[in-house]
Amino acid sequence: FLSTQLFELFYLNLECCSIGLATIPDVSRMISNSRIKTLNLNKNYFTDFGAKCIAEQLPGSLLESLSLQENCITSYGAADLAHALEHSNLITLDLSLNNITNPGASALAQVIIQSKLKALYLHCNLISFKGLCEILNRIPESSIEELEFHHNPLTEELNSYLIRLETLNFQSCSLSLRAMGTIVDSLSLNTKVIDFSENELKFEGPVLYPNSYFHKANSKGTTNSDLNQLTEIYLNNQSTIKLENFDCSKLTHAKFGYIRGLELLPKFRFIYLDLSSPEPLPKINHICTSDLTYLNLSERSNLTTAFSSLPKALINSKIEKLYLKNCRIKSKFLKKLLNAISKRHVKELDLEGNFIGDKGVECLALHIPNWPITYLNLGKNKLTNKSLEFLSRSVPISELQHLDLAENLFGRDSNFLIQILNTSNLKSINLKKTNGTAEVRPEFFFALFTRPTLSKVNLSGAKVLHFEETQLDYLTQKYSLTFLEPGKCLEPPKNSELIDLVLGGARSNLGKILALISPRIKKLSLNHTNDPRVLEFLSGTLVFSQMWRLSLRHGETSQYSIELLCQSLKYSNLRYLDLSSTRLSYYSVSVIAQSLESSRIACLDLSGNNGTSKGVECIAEALPYSSLTCLSLNYSSITSKEAIVLANSLPYCQLAYLYLGKNYIGYGGAHAFSEAIPRSHLLELGIQENPIGDIGAYIICTQLPKSKITRLNASWEQRVDKYQIPYSYREQEYYNISYKGSLVWSVNEYELKFAFKNEF
Repeated sequence: FLSTQLFELFYLNLECCSIGLATIPDVSRMISNSRIKTLNLNKNYFTDFGAKCIAEQLPGSLLESLSLQENCITSYGAADLAHALEHSNLITLDLSLNNITNPGASALAQVIIQSKLKALYLHCNLISFKGLCEILNRIPESSIEELEFHHNPLTEELNSYLIRLETLNFQSCSLSLRAMGTIVDSLSLNTKVIDFSENELKFEGPVLYPNSYFHKANSKGTTNSDLNQLTEIYLNNQSTIKLENFDCSKLTHAKFGYIRGLELLPKFRFIYLDLSSPEPLPKINHICTSDLTYLNLSERSNLTTAFSSLPKALINSKIEKLYLKNCRIKSKFLKKLLNAISKRHVKELDLEGNFIGDKGVECLALHIPNWPITYLNLGKNKLTNKSLEFLSRSVPISELQHLDLAENLFGRDSNFLIQILNTSNLKSINLKKTNGTAEVRPEFFFALFTRPTLSKVNLSGAKVLHFEETQLDYLTQKYSLTFLEPGKCLEPPKNSELIDLVLGGARSNLGKILALISPRIKKLSLNHTNDPRVLEFLSGTLVFSQMWRLSLRHGETSQYSIELLCQSLKYSNLRYLDLSSTRLSYYSVSVIAQSLESSRIACLDLSGNNGTSKGVECIAEALPYSSLTCLSLNYSSITSKEAIVLANSLPYCQLAYLYLGKNYIGYGGAHAFSEAIPRSHLLELGIQENPIGDIGAYIICTQLPKSKITRLNASWEQRVDKYQIPYSYREQEYYNISYKGSLVWSVNEYELKFAFKNEF
């Protein structure tokens, strides 16, 4: 249909559309038979086979931008795409959030010179320093202008390949202090942006100057002006900066941890300044805020004493985003701060985890209508119903769209909260663990679903879910609602556009209400639901709903509710189903397994169910005919017998992620997995805390280089008897004790510790 009816289309977004191995060949043919220039195929999990099908259609096509994020593509798929780049018109290629390793990066590096690529995105893969160097070596001869590489496992060997780049982004790249220093030594005079945030190290000393960190104390001729073009620098919140050795006059964006030489801070004209850190803040007298639009001082518990002049500093500022989370701010300091902030600029304000109380909210409510504020966080401030009264007067006449009131102490009277919902234009509201909210007046719950703008609601832990039948009948007449029998389809309110809903401890009469609005919900979490009838009411509406994620973790289910759910899976859009710890029986698991063949479920979590162990055979039989790419069976009492059956089905299915932690899988199961791994599509395998023993771990290790696995985690306990212990230990009575062994495998990390060898 797409290839014949959408010939004139130039942009097509097929993100998260359950395009599996059976569908991707037809979709890929559309590339060469249409005029599409931009194609988005993110989150479809069609693995390397899908990448190969797409690569075959790229030569001669008009496609200029291709996004393949989160599709379980490995180096094999990247190599297929690389071979097609030379004869394609692609300008932008996004392969982020996949499992590409060094061979895939090498294949891409070989063709980027001949290709037309200008932007290449490879963040969140498994490429090490070696693969990065192969790409960077060819950048000077290529047309590449943008390269994103953050969240990859780089090592300390990174060196002077970065001379030509103006922007360096190395977030979460596992860099050591030595690696950072090596990068700094290789920077050029044109470097403008450096991002080392989220690397687990502590920087100390005059950093970010070539030869200034590693030079000897008696060396002469070292200057601190080599990076005078630097405009942005981002370090983690544990880093130490000496401003007296910092001479970057053009610096406008900065994220620092601990700062020395704060008397020099006013000379910098910051636009973006992030000083969030759990470390105490040194005393600050003044900073230049004339151009400041973003300021983050979160986690600084001594803010009011160390930076008491903050309100004065913000009087003439253009601050738009202000984050003061967990700073122990009280109402008096807040009042001074609010009076100093400009009325024309504030858009986001975060005051979570402070002590502002109702008095602080009263002062804040007077300013909200005069600001263009869209985000307000007042969580964990011990607010009462008085705060809701103040907000009910100001929120409706403001531009507020996102309101966070989590973990406060609101009473049972929900009049003011209902007034806020009915008269405002809120898009999201967080009422997590707000004790007492609407416990008696369920009109509040209906107010959530009659707002045309509200798209995300979090009510987990809130006491809003106990309805009396008499109250429900009253609301049914008031809102002209009709409840049908369980399992039948219901027509939702036309003005409800709820996207994300989080609840906990739902009751059956709430299930009737959810059945009315579920066709408008995309993600629904009903954890700790104690009544299986909630699922019965929801099952019938899944057929016409947009819901793609459903979580019932730690809830109650019945055989009848599971049957209704499985009947609707065939026609629903559900791709993620979480039924962990829901006391599923063997019959329920077998029914779920039978429904996998005709459903679109890609991720299934059945952990923590006693019936799962007996139902593994049913699941194994259904795997080759299903769309499952991720299966979690932790805490399911699975033994080697069931593990062998599951392992035998792996070569014939598209399962990429398998988690079997904390079961009873022994040597027999480990042997079966070792034989199946090289022939399977598995990328991750978790068998931690299983009694596979040293021998079981060793035979799995021998097969890992032949497989596609990029991550494996295993651990076990092994008992050592008297005769296995050296004579010197026997006198200390160390025998008959369990010793732990572990196996950790990734592309750039390999570690095997035997239980016996590790201890003796």
